[in-house]
This record gives sequence, structure tokens and C-alpha cells, in this order.
Amino acid sequence: MKCQNCSVSYQVQEQQVNIRPAGYTVAAHWVVSWTFCASCHQPNISLQATPFDNSDPGKTKLDKTLIYPAHPMTENAPNAVTLDIAKDFNEALAVLPHSAKASAALSRRCLQAILSEQGFKQSNLVKQIDAAQNGVGAVALPSYISEHFDAIRNFGNFSAHPITDITQLQVVPVEPHEAEWSLDILRDLFDHYYVKPALAKKQKAALDAKLTAAGKPPSK
Repeated sequence: MKCQNCSVSYQVQEQQVNIRPAGYTVAAHWVVSWTFCASCHQPNISLQATPFDNSDPGKTKLDKTLIYPAHPMTENAPNAVTLDIAKDFNEALAVLPHSAKASAALSRRCLQAILSEQGFKQSNLVKQIDAAQNGVGAVALPSYISEHFDAIRNFGNFSAHPITDITQLQVVPVEPHEAEWSLDILRDLFDHYYVKPALAKKQKAALDAKLTAAGKPPSK
């Protein structure tokens, strides 16, 4: 099954418990079933019920209803993204409906990890953003991402709360739209740093295979 917390598929035996109201003589009852994801270790809990009015023998159990997580994961990070970064992004998505502050904190850690992987090793996130915008030590960012960085540096008042290795998950006040914008910027960075390079590498490998089959040297 696919985990509704992180969207990773996993195989596990479902556990169930029947709940029957005291004093009811009819066959009405609830079935609570749950599994624990092998990837994120979070539960997936569903509730299923039979109608209290069982006068119609043809009636069957009602459909299962997911009760946890309250907001199933409908998106996850691209496969090309580093696993730890992908997990932080997926969790930031999952907690957004419940806490913009928690989502933004995870997005900041995710952003810092991305920039660190790209060679920006400055002491805090604001300095990393500055270096990334200047194209120091890596390929220059497209203008649309660079412009977004001008906005994100002020989300949660980053300048007043420098994000270091120690404080990267610091929860500071943010507006809901700021947390959503942070996720949008991460999507752009995933595409720029991971998805497009992975696609280009795959296309080059396919081209080289055709050249080799034709007896020609691989592309440079």
C-alpha cells in the first residue's frame, strides 16, 4: 500500500480491532484498521462501519475512511532528489495544513541541505542564499529562482533568526502563504538541481548507446 503520510509504497500486515457499542443487540460495529509505514514510521489509520439498521440483509459495510493522517499526501519530492531532502520536503507538505510554522521550519532545513549539496557551505542560510544568487561555486540560478530568494530571505524574519546547523529547525512565526511559497521555491530548486540534470544524463546515455551501436564514439 502507499503511505498517506509520505507517499512511499510499502508492504505490511494490516492490524484491526472491532468496536461494538455496549447495549446494542444489532450487528452494528466499527472496525479500526492501521499499519505503520516502513519508511516514515507514521501510522495510517482507517475506520469502517456497518449500518446500525441491519434490517436489510443485503447491506454491507460502509467504505473505509482514512482518519489519520487527516490530510493524505498527494505529492512527494521527485525521485531524483536526495532521500533525506525528499523526506523533509514530504513532511513539510504533510504538516502544512496543521502548522505553517512547522512546515516553514522543515522547508528551511530542506533549503539549507540543497544549497550545501550544491557547494554553498556558508555559516547560515542567508549567506548561502547570497552565494547561490551570485553563482559562487556552482551554476548560476535562473532569474525566476533568484528573484524568489529575494522574498524568502524575509520569511520568518530570517535576518533576525540566522539559520545555522544548530538552529535550522527553529520555529519562528510565519504567514501561511510564506510557508506555501517556501515549498514552491523548493519545487523550483528540485527541478533546477536534480530533475533536469538527471533527465539530461539519461538522454546523453541513450544517445551514447545509439552512437556505440552505430560504431561511433560517444558524445562529449
